[in-house]
Amino acid sequence: MVWIIADLLVYNKYPEAYDSLEFHNWDFQEVTSITPLEQRIVIDGGAGTGRVALEAALSARWVFAVEPVTRLREFIRTKALKAGLSNIFVIDGFLHAIPLPDEFADVLITSHALGWRLKDELEEFERLVKNGGVIVHCPGTPETVDAEEQHSLLVSPTWGYEYSRYRESDGWKRKYWKKLQ
Repeated sequence: MVWIIADLLVYNKYPEAYDSLEFHNWDFQEVTSITPLEQRIVIDGGAGTGRVALEAALSARWVFAVEPVTRLREFIRTKALKAGLSNIFVIDGFLHAIPLPDEFADVLITSHALGWRLKDELEEFERLVKNGGVIVHCPGTPETVDAEEQHSLLVSPTWGYEYSRYRESDGWKRKYWKKLQ
């Protein structure tokens, strides 16, 4: 609980410090190797400081960065403006309640933002992504016993995600993806 409170303080007061943390430097090809983003509508769920949204905006038609923390939304807007990106829309929302219509997006990505209300979040993602669209999660959780419950749920027959491993600055992580049929 102390770490959650500490993170919230950093998000609200010093987003630039959070944005500079090493774990943000994973290779975005971990996403684009699963699905192309060119001219697609992308949702970055739990957008944080906007790292995924800004990277996706380089090739996507539109990117919707969904973030519940006001200060982080402001930070993303400022970064997008400085980068000259006009195809990013920053909106308020939680992963389990994203204020966009059914079958809205071609791709939904989460990075280091998954699992507060996992089953509700997974249902919401499937509501938002079109048939033939792709959901990608890079949750940033290490391959430990603590992460096994989340892993087991994602790869279960109920949800049917595929997964593989990728490297972040602090070790091996799992990424998950699913194409909606």
